[in-house]
Amino acid sequence: MSQIVLQLILRLQTLSHDGKKIRTGAKTASGTRLVSVDDKIIKEIQKRKRVVAAEKPKAGGVYQDNDLIIATSVGTPVTPRNLLRTFYRYMEKLEIPKITVHDLRHTHATLLLKQGVHPKIVQERLGHASVKITIDLYSHVLPNMQKETAERFGDF
Repeated sequence: MSQIVLQLILRLQTLSHDGKKIRTGAKTASGTRLVSVDDKIIKEIQKRKRVVAAEKPKAGGVYQDNDLIIATSVGTPVTPRNLLRTFYRYMEKLEIPKITVHDLRHTHATLLLKQGVHPKIVQERLGHASVKITIDLYSHVLPNMQKETAERFGDF
């Protein structure tokens, strides 16, 4: 059986806080990095790209192609405030506690560390300049991991 490898290259862009300017690249050198994602994420990105491609002809000559995955129907960036409103609506619908978008980053890191992912990998995914920053920020997760590790080692 042959294995199909999908490679998806996205151009890194940063939207200003007011939602008016798109800058190419990341804020820092460590912000430009390769992050592996699973097939589900790749399929969702591809699905979003198809939606955007279908919206272009409908908008006619007013469409602004900014190469965005999440955009308005005319290709402009979704304002951060509107994106946040949608995010909060989904949380209400799913009946989950209200958190900030940045909390998703912390949740991602915490879940990875709790699953035993090496802090160096977490550091690379988050784009921290060093693993020390990651360990300092998430040291509250590590004491429980110490106990779990001791128990696993004892079982071994």
